[in-house]
Amino acid sequence: DNRLSAGLENLEGCPNLTLLILAGNKFKSIDDLKPLGKLPKLSVLDLMNCEVTNVDGYKETMFNMLPQLKYLDNADKDGVEKDSDDEDDDDDEEEENDNEDDDDEEDEYEEDDSKTGLKALYNGTLEEGDDDEEESYEGNSEEEESDEDDDLSEGDVSAGPVEEAPKGEKRKRNADNQEENDDGPQRKN
Repeated sequence: DNRLSAGLENLEGCPNLTLLILAGNKFKSIDDLKPLGKLPKLSVLDLMNCEVTNVDGYKETMFNMLPQLKYLDNADKDGVEKDSDDEDDDDDEEEENDNEDDDDEEDEYEEDDSKTGLKALYNGTLEEGDDDEEESYEGNSEEEESDEDDDLSEGDVSAGPVEEAPKGEKRKRNADNQEENDDGPQRKN
């Protein structure tokens, strides 16, 4: 249950309000609901499980106080319940048709994934020629380069003096060296 029993005056700042659900609140009298008269577009009001619904003549009084109101507690002036099931059925049919189209698209993606995804890798069925990621790898990463520098600076006597290359050349030289040695980077021992 909610605890509102007053304060509807604050809704005056919402003149475009069309639907208001106050079900389960503590409104006891119709006078508590008078501020709703200042909501010109209010067409649906739900006060179910509020004490005010037990007041004699509640529905008639509310429809008179709020002439723009179409539905009060899910029913119109004549007591005919709002039929939202028909609208929902139409929406469900449209959603089902949309989902069928989505299923076809998902099947296409699943076929592609079965050839190149992790599952294919783990099962050993990864197709050759789908190695776009591998082709983009060139040269040493910065981490490997720093490992080489660490190896040389740990007192490796055979390394000789290290010459600092101008910026940009070191990477270029490493890439050129790797092209000459297709076996990958070689380290001095």
